[in-house]
Formats: sequence, structure tokens, C-alpha cells
Amino acid sequence: MPRSVRRCSFRNGGRESSCDLPAAPRRTTCVLHTPGDPKPLPRNVRRLLEERARAGRSLAGAVLREASLSGADLRQADLRGAALSGADLSNADLRGARLAGADLEGATLRDASAEGADLRDATLDRAVLARAALEGASLRGASLEEADLTEACLDGADLRGACLDGAELTGASLETSDLRKASLVGARLHRAKLTRAAIEDESLEDADLGEDGDLEQDEED
Repeated sequence: MPRSVRRCSFRNGGRESSCDLPAAPRRTTCVLHTPGDPKPLPRNVRRLLEERARAGRSLAGAVLREASLSGADLRQADLRGAALSGADLSNADLRGARLAGADLEGATLRDASAEGADLRDATLDRAVLARAALEGASLRGASLEEADLTEACLDGADLRGACLDGAELTGASLETSDLRKASLVGARLHRAKLTRAAIEDESLEDADLGEDGDLEQDEED
């Protein structure tokens, strides 16, 4: 009789649903959920991720530290709680992706498309998001300390309670964004556009606004 295939034992938050990928040799988890800091990833990891994203299969909790995913098509991907620190996601398509609670510390998302992405409570400290498209993205409670958001587009983004201390936002567009309760200590907002953004005056007290910032905004309700 053929031997049954052992399935990955990973469970997302203790839920009944588990990963449907086969366990790696001599492991109880699959190649995506095997811990490592970083670990060697299979050559086809990008294709595997793209195929699962297209099929609507979960990638939650995947361990992808320092993965090379430049230009990857991960639209609508479920990457909740994924470990992506140091990963290269430059030019990646992350529109509508679910990245709540993901660790993207030091990751590169330069020129990435992440409109409407869910990045609530994600860690993006020291991440590079220069020229990234984040219109309508949810970054509520996210940590973006010392992140590079130069010329990024965050129009309509939800940044309530986010930490942007020391972030580089020169030339960024934050029109109609929600920055209530956000921390901007030491953040550089030179030439940033904050037209009709919801933000308290005290949040800007310790920010570096330069001389050309467009600070036209709606009054707090």
C-alpha cells in the first residue's frame, strides 16, 4: 500500500484549519512553516506563493525571512502573521493582501503595489517603502519606526494609532488619510501632502515639517 502523505502540522492561532501542504522531510511542518532565522527556501518558493495566492489558499504564518520575492504577484494573498523580515518585495503586487500582524521589519517594498492591503498591527520598522502605493491600506496600529516612505502614496490610508517615529515621509502623499492617535516623533514630512487628513495638532508637534509641507486638513470632529 502507498504510504500516506504527512501533512504540515501548522495551525493558525489554534484554529482547526491547518496547512494543506505536505510536511518537509524529517519535519512536522512544510517548507513554508519550518522555522529558521533565516532558513534556506526552495527555488520555487515564489511560484508556490503565487499559485497559493491565486487559488485563495492560506499562507498565514509562513516563515519567509529574507526571501527574494521581487515582482511577485501576491494579490489577495493571506499572509497574516507571516515572518517576512528582511524580505525583498520590491515591485511586488500586494493589492488587497492580508498582512495583519505580519513581521516586515527591514523588508524592502520599494515601488510595491499594496492598495487596500490589510497591514493592521504589522511590524514595518526600518522597512523601505519608497514610492510604494498604499492607497486605502489599513495600517491601524502598525509600527513603522524609521521606515522609509519617501514619495509613498498613502491617500485614504487608515493609520490610526500607528507609530511613525523617525519615519522618512518626504514627498509622501497622505491626503484624506486617518492619522488620529498616530505617533510622528521625529518623522520627516518635508513636502508631504496632508490635505484633508484627519490628524491632531499634537501629533505634529514633534515632527519635522520642513517649510513646504501642505498641512491643509479637516478639523477634528
